[in-house]
Order: sequence, then C-alpha cells, then structure tokens
Amino acid sequence: MEHLILNLPGSLPHLSLLNSLISSSDSRISEGEFRFDQLQKHFDSLNVQYAFGSEDCTGIVKRIKYDSTTNTFTGFPSLLDHGMPVKSYYQTDSFDALKLWLNSISKASLLNVHMIQPVQSADNSSIPSPYLLSAYGIDNTATANDILQRWWYIFNQSLQRNIRIIGFSTGADLKHLRAMRLMSGFLGALPNFQVHQHPQAFQIKIRSHWSWFYLCEQELLLFFQDPTHLVTKWRNRLLSATADLCLGNQSVSINHLHDISENDTYSKLDHG
Repeated sequence: MEHLILNLPGSLPHLSLLNSLISSSDSRISEGEFRFDQLQKHFDSLNVQYAFGSEDCTGIVKRIKYDSTTNTFTGFPSLLDHGMPVKSYYQTDSFDALKLWLNSISKASLLNVHMIQPVQSADNSSIPSPYLLSAYGIDNTATANDILQRWWYIFNQSLQRNIRIIGFSTGADLKHLRAMRLMSGFLGALPNFQVHQHPQAFQIKIRSHWSWFYLCEQELLLFFQDPTHLVTKWRNRLLSATADLCLGNQSVSINHLHDISENDTYSKLDHG
C-alpha cells in the first residue's frame, strides 16, 4: 500500500488519512452498539422500507483488548439485559477492577453478529448490500428467551424508524430454532405474549388440503434457517450409514445421487 502511494502521488490517500476518515464517519462500530439511527439513514438513501434480519455467531480468538475511543475493554462476554448486550459494561479506570475481571470472567469465545438485508421493490433488479447492525462477544450462555427479546427489540426499534422487519434468519443452534418455533407458534406458544395479534401481523391463506401446515394463520415474522447449515445437515444425512434423509413420505439416499450423476439424460441444471 505504501509503495503504491509513493509511486502514484495524489491518486491514493495516505493511510493516516484513511484512518482519520473512518474514525470521523459512521463506519466505526462499538461493541454491543445497535446502530438503528445509521440504519435508518441507510434505508432512506436506498428508498426501501422492508428488510430481513439475520443473527449468527462465529468462533474467535479469545483475547482482551483496550478500546481507547470508548475507554472500555473488549473481549469479555457481553452482559445481557432482556436479551440485549449492555454497551460499555467493561469500562473502568481501576486496575483492581480489571484484574478482578481477568481472574473471574472467561473470555468471549464467540462473536455474535446482526445483519439487516434491505428488500428491494419489484421494479428494482439490483440487490442492496446488507447492513451491519451490531456485533459483540458472547459465551454461548444466552437462552431462547434472550433471543426472543432481542428480536422483539430489533423489530420495534426498526418499526419506529419506518423499517418493517419481515423475518429473521439464523444458523442451526437449538436456542435459535426454539426461538423461531415459539415466535411463529409452530407447535408451541408464548404465554402472555400474543405476537400474532400485533397490528403488523399478516394473514396466511391456508388451503384446505394442507394437513401438514402447522403454523398460525396470522404471523408477524417469517423465519429461515441458514441454507449453509441446512445443506450441511443434508450432506451428513446422505453420507450417514445409520440415519435417513426423509422428504415427506419418501426417503433420499446417496444412491439416488449416483443414479442422477451417471445418467446421461440429466444435464448439470438437473443435477442442481
């Protein structure tokens, strides 16, 4: 980078200038901060109203770092209050307090990330880029109730800014799947939480012969599991010597894939 700057004067800004521009813009993200106001500006610039939310976590290197801009220590698992991370919780000027945290609190092993995908209108063929709403460290102790309260908070905060979240997507974690099931009313219900009576709930027209459809006729949100995790599960089932992959009343095995791949009448599109 420095070599390019020296040989192309005036064409590329210096690294210090780039860092200054990033620091002075809204690109900087503080751990545990949910950037709803910036999200609203992003949606206003795209002229879209509907969006799909996603939440997933990934493994990280356990490490404690000091953030001088917020005077906080990052790398500890975020404290959750009604499912929401408490911003700048690990903020102190006391060495004894830091020493106590290091000796009594395990480092965060996962990074939880929230993304918001704008949904473009039918007459717009371009797909808007997703927006990073928040990111923070966790230790996998959150419950399904924490996730439900977090989704509910994101939905309401977005709705106040004229952004309608139409659904959420997550990975294959059992807590996320339980939160999906309870929120959608799939063979379960939330006591004292009539989400299907929300004014923003939509009506599902169920056909009379859909005996397999177990969702409520009124839904507030849609839910999808991360396709990468789904395909991984399908692959493991196909390669398993003991488990079966069933679709309805029919089963699928690795032999079916062999028959398709070795049959010359099928094209690559048929294989997909």
